[in-house]
Amino acid sequence: MSLIYGKFGVVKKGTTTLTNIENIRMTVEADAVVARSMGSDFPDQIISGAKTVRGEIGKFYLGPTDFFDDLISGAELTIEVYPEGAGAGKPKYTVTGAIIESWGYDHPYNDFIRERVRFMGKSIAKGTQS
Repeated sequence: MSLIYGKFGVVKKGTTTLTNIENIRMTVEADAVVARSMGSDFPDQIISGAKTVRGEIGKFYLGPTDFFDDLISGAELTIEVYPEGAGAGKPKYTVTGAIIESWGYDHPYNDFIRERVRFMGKSIAKGTQS
């Protein structure tokens, strides 16, 4: 399992940036596929199988159309995470084909309303910001 933390990022639908996000936590997991000879206690080979990308993000609540509508419609989103902050040449992780798995919001007394969103993506790639 690989954990990726990011302070900042963006969510896009197509080429349109929908919103900035913060407090991002993602995991990338690979299923282990084990091949063993009949009667063997130990594997002959272990290979990396299917990958799963899941994450959770937080952000200031800006209105009910932010992520709730994307959850209901099943829209596919692109999520870019900037683990070292935004800036040219800094790393970024891009999750494509992401769908919202859960959405909620919290309104603590005397504080900003915040959203908490969980997602699952089809793929993830590491790159650099331009």
